[in-house]
Amino acid sequence: MDRSRLLRGLKVASIAVGALLLLIPARIALFQSSLPPEYDAAAAAVLGAGFRADGPSAVFAARLDYGLELLRKGRVRQLILTGGVSPGAPRSEADVARSYLLQRGAEASALLLEERSRNTLENLCFARSIAREHALSPLIVVSDPMHLPRAMLLAEDIGLALVPGGTPYSRVKRGFGALAFLAKESALYTGRLLTRPARCPTQ
Repeated sequence: MDRSRLLRGLKVASIAVGALLLLIPARIALFQSSLPPEYDAAAAAVLGAGFRADGPSAVFAARLDYGLELLRKGRVRQLILTGGVSPGAPRSEADVARSYLLQRGAEASALLLEERSRNTLENLCFARSIAREHALSPLIVVSDPMHLPRAMLLAEDIGLALVPGGTPYSRVKRGFGALAFLAKESALYTGRLLTRPARCPTQ
């Protein structure tokens, strides 16, 4: 390959990468994550987001609050609470979520726990197993609006049909925190596009 063709190829590649770096954050920021007003489902899977000594993280609590709202309004019958045990943690994220919701009046029978997952893909894979076990369909997935594009992409990879339900109480809507969250999700979304479709771990 001569030098001129190599330079043209590098230029085209640079333009493509630049376009990708601009388009993906825009797609994430503009993703329509609001649940349709009249849409009801059998259950909602609430994706985990860490916890502190006194309860779920602020980001996780915002997701749980919306899940509880859907439950109270009768838009779902059950919640699948996702999140396993992090190294050194005394409890799973799902168990912390359960305590948080019970304190706010949720019925224990409406809460199903998924306590094995360590990331978003596993949240979805193991939530799917629970949904199948309890014959729960259709499913809503509750998370932050900027997290949902990647979650929906991963769900598509594993053949899981979901309706996005972005929490309106998200703590990462504006300011530096929102920009940092957008940058992180853009990088992870791009990484997924540049690799093979995701697969569930052996269960």
